[in-house]
Amino acid sequence: MKDSRRLTNHGVSRVLVLAICLLIVSIGLIPATVSSEAIADQRESNYKVWVQGGFFTPARGKMRSIYGDALSVAGGAEIRISGRLSVGAYGGYLELDKGDIPLKYRNIYVVPTVTFSLLENERLNLYSQLGVGLNFREIQFKWLYEQRDFGLSGNMAVGVDYLLSGPFILGARTTFDFIYDPDPTLGDFGNTGGFNFQIRGGLVF
Repeated sequence: MKDSRRLTNHGVSRVLVLAICLLIVSIGLIPATVSSEAIADQRESNYKVWVQGGFFTPARGKMRSIYGDALSVAGGAEIRISGRLSVGAYGGYLELDKGDIPLKYRNIYVVPTVTFSLLENERLNLYSQLGVGLNFREIQFKWLYEQRDFGLSGNMAVGVDYLLSGPFILGARTTFDFIYDPDPTLGDFGNTGGFNFQIRGGLVF
């Protein structure tokens, strides 16, 4: 089971690398079908909504050795409040299940965020993001044990968006999540968060 899980993780990694390569290639092949004025109007749009998905790996090696890695999904929205500054929120879900032991870790989180555009031109937007929110965590061992609790979580992210034709954006981002584990008897993980590597798509309007 461990070997098969390693193969699965390697397969997920290959898929993500391939997806990022396809993203870069597709950006290079997109024709400039929108006028500069229209692009500028879209980039100055006040609202953005998106969905994203990718790969999550725990920051702590002890937790990673027990639960393994996972796919993660999320979605959110932003509103621009000044030239480079936006506020918003996003929520997501992930489930860690290594497969060789009957122990599952689920996390649902909602994080209000502040986003700052580091570099912005007609089509590209390089940004950084900070947020503090809430997470609902569930740890389950077969039917013998189940723990549920709420806690605070912190978020730091860096990403890039590319404005496609029309209102569509496509991007990639990496996120570090800090989730404090209040129960030192269950593995003494401290931080049960980790790193997300995600691709996202959305709309600006």
